[in-house]
Amino acid sequence: MLLNQYIQRKVQNITIPNDVSLIGNWAFGRCVSLTQINVEEDNLNYKSVEGVLFDKNMTELIAFPIGKNQTDYTIPYSIKTIGSYAFDGRTKITSLEIPNSVETIKYAAFRGCTGLTELTIPDSVTKIEDAAFNGCSNLTITGYENSYVQKYCEDNKIPFRIVGHIKTTDQEAKDEKNSEITTGAFQ
Repeated sequence: MLLNQYIQRKVQNITIPNDVSLIGNWAFGRCVSLTQINVEEDNLNYKSVEGVLFDKNMTELIAFPIGKNQTDYTIPYSIKTIGSYAFDGRTKITSLEIPNSVETIKYAAFRGCTGLTELTIPDSVTKIEDAAFNGCSNLTITGYENSYVQKYCEDNKIPFRIVGHIKTTDQEAKDEKNSEITTGAFQ
């Protein structure tokens, strides 16, 4: 067995040293046994939380280990970008929560996530790159009517279910006005 085949099939956890400044897309893509990605504390570019790899500022989720047995995951609220290949081939994931801080879903981020059957994408997402959901044969995306996400799903023939309507500024003002109870309202 070649060393790279050994690493891809057998390594269960890896520690990113302090001096690593760049990790390429799909760096752990074939590491089928990988359950934990750790980062040395003094690394200036990367951080690991519960074995998941992020950029140091916790604004981009870079890699969720393919061998991790976890079936559900909540993306931290600070995340703005789900990186290319971040969940690629993670068939064990069946439930994923995306916070409304996320704005961008990069290339092939969820490719091959066959365990995902429903995914709610908030209206904060305004960019989804090509192949983000390729091979997600069981997936229905839920989101807001007239959102960028709805248009993306229609353009890419991904089943979409509406969960609500995006509020316009006028609608938000009306809702706020109608939610007030003024002094003496019940006299």
